Amino acid sequence: MYLQKTLMLTTYFSGMTMNCFLFFCPETRKGILIDPGDDAPGLIKWAEANDVELERIVLTHGHIDHIGAVPDLRSTYGLALSIHQDDLTMLANPTLNVSVFAAKTLSLDTADVNILAHGDVIRVGNVTAEVLHTPGHTPGGICLKTADGVFSGDTLFKGSVGRTDFPGGSMKSLVTGIQAQLMTLPDSTAVFPGHEETTTIGYERAHNFMIGA
Repeated sequence: MYLQKTLMLTTYFSGMTMNCFLFFCPETRKGILIDPGDDAPGLIKWAEANDVELERIVLTHGHIDHIGAVPDLRSTYGLALSIHQDDLTMLANPTLNVSVFAAKTLSLDTADVNILAHGDVIRVGNVTAEVLHTPGHTPGGICLKTADGVFSGDTLFKGSVGRTDFPGGSMKSLVTGIQAQLMTLPDSTAVFPGHEETTTIGYERAHNFMIGA
């Protein structure tokens, strides 16, 4: 019997590909969207096709390729939005969310945004996701730990880590956060990254030279 479910959909924004995740409770059919990069109507149809009632959007960080669908999801579909405090200012600033380098700049209204902090628990029906603050790719970058695995955003990829050359980036902070928050998880833990394919903590511990494994 599954207590929760994770589905992944690759979306596109200005030529970039990214992974959006639908995390939900099969018992209540309540769910959240994690990092909706683009195509709000398509994401809503995706949730409806899986009989999931969306309750909110949760962002692992504030870069454009992870927030592109947020305006329509909030204005048209009324979804609440959650992000870490340290990335809140990114949403309204096209330079910080790097949309100045995309096809169009994006400045989001930050009113009524729900602020997340390390250790917060997001309840989704009868299941939960724990917030792990892993700064470095951005100041407020987070991962979400669930019984299915960990949503790593742009913190950790298969064989690599997130870039740190954007405003607010820090490789030292990124590696420290990965070691403290992610490498302490069991080897069997699935990792659902913001880009490319899924991996496991064990694989990264053995093969990812970027984190000093």
